[in-house]
Amino acid sequence: EDLVKITNEISEVKLNINHNQNILKGKSKESTAYSSEIKKLSNAILEFSKKRNNILPIDITTDTKRSELKLSIKKVFEKAKINQQKLETELASKKSDKQNTEKQKAVQITELSLTEIEINKEIEKSEFKSISDINNALLLTDAKKEYSEIKKNIENKKIELNTTKKHISNNSEELNSSKNFDISEEEIISKLGTLKDLEKNNFERNGDINRQIKKDDEIRNRNKNVTEKIDKQNAVLKKWDTLQALLGGSKDALNTYVQRLTLENLITLANVHLFKLNRRYSLKINNTFKKGEELSFVLVDHFQTGRTRPVDTTSGGEKFLISLALALGLSDLASNNVKIDSLFIDEGFGTLDPNMLETVISTLETLQSEGKMIGVISHVENLKERISTQIQVIKNSNGISTIEIV
Repeated sequence: EDLVKITNEISEVKLNINHNQNILKGKSKESTAYSSEIKKLSNAILEFSKKRNNILPIDITTDTKRSELKLSIKKVFEKAKINQQKLETELASKKSDKQNTEKQKAVQITELSLTEIEINKEIEKSEFKSISDINNALLLTDAKKEYSEIKKNIENKKIELNTTKKHISNNSEELNSSKNFDISEEEIISKLGTLKDLEKNNFERNGDINRQIKKDDEIRNRNKNVTEKIDKQNAVLKKWDTLQALLGGSKDALNTYVQRLTLENLITLANVHLFKLNRRYSLKINNTFKKGEELSFVLVDHFQTGRTRPVDTTSGGEKFLISLALALGLSDLASNNVKIDSLFIDEGFGTLDPNMLETVISTLETLQSEGKMIGVISHVENLKERISTQIQVIKNSNGISTIEIV
């Protein structure tokens, strides 16, 4: 009876095992389908993120952009209103000026009529019959201009002559006052001999220099072929220097451009994980940079109106979160070509506060549920309660440690 009973129980257990295996196979298929769907959604999120960033940078919200546009429209309307008032004022001023001009014109016409009457009276008194006779009696414009220039040149020459006379007079007085015959004839002869010796030395030095120049010309002519070869090699070297600068010798080189493009994709993927860990921060690549700073990036603090600061100014816990986000982003970036199913984290948890530690552990559990194997090396006691499978290193008193799997 016991044997029959045990046999029946074994049959029931086998049935349950078969049933559970069938359920497990179904769950595995569902898990595979879910993993494929998650991967598709992740690619879609990445694509939408790129499109969103092309339309508007990710760190600028539509509300902020809308507020900026409203403010700009308001400023334009205010400026237009001010310009309208200014134009109205100018129009009123122009109208007033026009009225004044018309009044002045009428006055000038009246004055011109009176002047013509007076001129005609004076003509009647003179020997001329009309204004045309007076104009014919006057010099032509060209002749008048020529005579005026001649007169002006004569006056300028008179001024120059007077100035020259005054200058000659002053120089004569200075020469007369500066006459000094205290130097003896012997001293003058001695100085003259010294000057002749100096002149002789200069002639000899000039001959040496000419011989050196002639020798240098001979060397240049002898080495002309070598110089031409050097010039040709310099032209070739210049071409290769330019190519080397474009490929990897300057901050605008091709490899720098490719590395910055890859870094930009990495930061985009890392920001997705950093948003899950801590919504306060995001990473941003520098648009302007100096040589040696091509691959630098900064931290955007969204709790401080989006101010940027160097990553080095963060605390130890924040650095750990940023490093974790970059590692996860690098894993996503490499997953396009290589499948990465494992992640190992060595220490770093001791710098986190309890709330942040809980957030990081939840993120790692989510990654584990997606099929990744997560390995953690740490001495933090709170982690032992949350990690089910552990490899503990136990230190013995004899200096030898043992490994125990829990």
